[in-house]
Amino acid sequence: MHYIVVDLEWNQPMSFDSSVFRQVGDRLVFEMIQIGAVKVDDKYQVVDSISIPIRPQYYVKIHPRIRKMTQLGAEELADAPTFLDAMAQFTAWCGEEYTLLTWGCDDISVWKQNMDFATFSACSQMSTAAVTARA
Repeated sequence: MHYIVVDLEWNQPMSFDSSVFRQVGDRLVFEMIQIGAVKVDDKYQVVDSISIPIRPQYYVKIHPRIRKMTQLGAEELADAPTFLDAMAQFTAWCGEEYTLLTWGCDDISVWKQNMDFATFSACSQMSTAAVTARA
């Protein structure tokens, strides 16, 4: 059994009046741009760590405050995996038996919002493809 301590980084819209925020903001207020984690054993010794950058799909221009805080910009994230690919990579890294802990108090709500949004978007795209294929 391992403990995995997660610290997420996310971007925000340049303005809450922006067209992209008006389009997705009620479902995606903050878009994750990095998953960082350490894996510790039952004696609380670090056994592994991971840092997975995530290419933003909606808030593609990195807010200046976020860039200053994370040192991540559009250039650093351009070739990063998408959210769903990053989640697959993270899940594989976690292994079978673990307890997930978070570093920040907002990580869980932002993570859940991103997962819900990605699932909704993926399902919408599949539904659109299915309708298109039937037509």
